[in-house]
Order: sequence, then structure tokens, then C-alpha cells
Amino acid sequence: MKNNSDFKWYLLTSIILILISAVSYSMQIYLFHHESDTYFYFLQDLSFVPVQVLIVTFVIDRLLKRQQRISLLKRVYVAIGIFYNELGNELLKHCFELTSNKDDLSIKLEINAHWQVKEFDKAEKWINTNPVAIELTRERVEILKQFLDSKRMFILNLLENSNLSEHDTFTDTLLGVCHLSDELALRKDLTHIPPADLAHLSIDIKRAYHGIIKEWILYMSHIKKEYPFLFSLALRSNPFNDKSSVVIEDY
Repeated sequence: MKNNSDFKWYLLTSIILILISAVSYSMQIYLFHHESDTYFYFLQDLSFVPVQVLIVTFVIDRLLKRQQRISLLKRVYVAIGIFYNELGNELLKHCFELTSNKDDLSIKLEINAHWQVKEFDKAEKWINTNPVAIELTRERVEILKQFLDSKRMFILNLLENSNLSEHDTFTDTLLGVCHLSDELALRKDLTHIPPADLAHLSIDIKRAYHGIIKEWILYMSHIKKEYPFLFSLALRSNPFNDKSSVVIEDY
């Protein structure tokens, strides 16, 4: 119904514009009696229409869309930054405590101020080819549940952020975290869950854990280039470094 209404509106507008143009040319011929000049300039203007379409559609429109996308990506990364400051970094710390290969992960993600794009790319490739391994206990699952329960409304509000639709991989990661939160919330007693259920939760945790690590690497790479002051704080709060501290001791 909406498409049909839009078509009628475009058709009516087109007819009105054509009629206005026809009336204008007719008045010009009637008042000045220079039919040949009118036809000449009409054809000249008509010949330039494809060039105008080219300029407007393929140049100006693309430039405007590119600028809009840059502006939108800035808002997306603001939302991602809020996610890590409010939830992501703490969730990474909780999951890092479950990691069985903590030393390897810590070394590979020991980001510093000298990292360039190639170092971030290597870290991302390493994560993709070396899935995280965790050792899950009922006690740690309970701690993780309590943490995610306290952040439940934040997760739901972030999922409603329309800007994140432009970042598919982060949206998938956020859905993974939301699913993990749901899985834990629906279990009233985690202290006596059977081994098979613990193994199932382990899969959900690793899915969310892998996603937020990968997005964290991409986020760190972005802010190092665009926002050095944010990168400085992120370095000092690296969740994979037990010795990290936001307090600057000396220069």
C-alpha cells in the first residue's frame, strides 16, 4: 500500500513539473516569437541532462553518502566504547579468569603504543585461528551470572541502538552476550547443574568471549588512529594484563 502511494505521488509530481515546463516554453514562444531559439536552447539543455545526472548521482551523491557513513561510524564507535567501558572490559576480565591458556592470550594481546595496523591484524588472525580455551566451574559461572544480571538492562538498551545495525559483527557479538545472559538468567540454581549443562554453557561463554575479544582488537585499532586519548586510557585498563592500572605513576 505504501509503495503504491509513493508511486502515485511521484507520478503526480512528475506530471506537474512537465506541465510547468511546457507552459513556460509556450509562454516564451508566445511572448517573444523565437521558436527556433527556444527549440535550440531546449535541446541544448536536454543534451546536458545526462551530464547533470552523472554529476549529481555518481559524484555529489557518493560524496554525501561517504560523509554520512563517516559520521555514522563515529556514532557506532562511541556506542562500542560505551559497551567496553560499561560491560565489555569487565566481562573480558571474568572470562580471562576462566582461560586455560592465559599466558599465550596475554602475550598476544599485550597491546602497546607502538602497535601499527599490521600488529592488530596479526592479533585478530591469531584469535581467529586459535579459539580460546576455558576451564569452567560452577562457582565461576555463578559469579558470571550475577555480573550479567546486573548489566541486563544495559545490554537490552544497547541492542535498541539503531546505529549498531551498520556494524554487523559487533551486533552478532552483542547478541551472543545477550544469549549468554539469558541462558544464565533462566537457571535458578547453578551450584548443582549437571556436567552436560556445564559443557553447554561453556560453548555459549566461548562464543561470547571470542566475539568480544575480536571486536576489542578492532576497537583498539580504530581509537589508536582516531582518538589517541581514548587509546591511552584503554591501554591502561587492558583486561588481559593483570598489572594494568589507569593510574599514571610516572612519565
